Amino acid sequence: MRNRSARIRIDLKWLMRYREVDLNLLVVFNELIDNGSVLKASRSLGVTQGAVSQSLAKLRKHFDDELFIKTNTGVAPTSFAISIAEDVRQSIAFAEAALGGRGRFDPAISARDIRLCMGDMGEIRILPRLLSVLRKVAPRCRIFVLDLWGEELKQGLERGEVDLAISGRGAPIGDVFQQKLYETDYLVLTSKASSLNHDLSIADLSGLRHVAVSPGRLEHLYLDDVLAQAGVRRNVVVRTANWVSVPHVLRSQPDLVSIVPKFLALAYKDFDLKSLKLTEALPSVEVFQFWHRRATSDPYNIWLRGQIRELFTREQRG
Repeated sequence: MRNRSARIRIDLKWLMRYREVDLNLLVVFNELIDNGSVLKASRSLGVTQGAVSQSLAKLRKHFDDELFIKTNTGVAPTSFAISIAEDVRQSIAFAEAALGGRGRFDPAISARDIRLCMGDMGEIRILPRLLSVLRKVAPRCRIFVLDLWGEELKQGLERGEVDLAISGRGAPIGDVFQQKLYETDYLVLTSKASSLNHDLSIADLSGLRHVAVSPGRLEHLYLDDVLAQAGVRRNVVVRTANWVSVPHVLRSQPDLVSIVPKFLALAYKDFDLKSLKLTEALPSVEVFQFWHRRATSDPYNIWLRGQIRELFTREQRG
């Protein structure tokens, strides 16, 4: 009992260090650390850039430090901001757990089943990395990847049958919350034996033979809509329901190409493929995590969201 009390006092110190700061300001600070951009932080939080800037001004006044300095690509943390970043992250986690009014979740001893919904893109690139992390921090937990989408996913989250879903941006659904995790660009993949050896323009894409991925649950692809607006129509000679077969097809057919998110292309590195950049940027690929309102303050769900977010943060940093 004595050890437990000591541990609680130590945890509370994290909160007391920032007791004069509105917790929401710390959340803004954390988003700026993770995103490196006022615009991206505002999108992740669902507020205006002005609101983020006002919060940053209050933080600067409190800490008597610039905290974030403008750069060509966004903002960069000062040395002081970097030094308190982990403390701030832990303070937020402790506060969320305390406000939830529930006991702590101890991943080291838990034998809980972790139930996630993610597409094959997430399974290919993220699942192996998540397993590596959990073997160290939650060795007794098991992962179940479920294939639920739309109304089925909503019901699964509502009933607690799904802990988190990882997917692209989705329209607001009832009491389902979403948080942006990651953003990446597209590139073009083809076989090493392909005659293509230069960057491609958007117009170049119409003259190529494409492998496209079209999950059965989607009536059409957002990427095709974007290309159509640019006056480009892909010559799709292979349309598959998942990303698993794409590198195999490309490796065997040197005249084919596929437009692929960069982070997924990295997972194909063992297939000896060639990557080509696009000279004109397509809208980036965004990845979000989704959870039900009922789980927002649950210590286990807080921990799981933190693990997923940290995984994608490391992925973003390369």
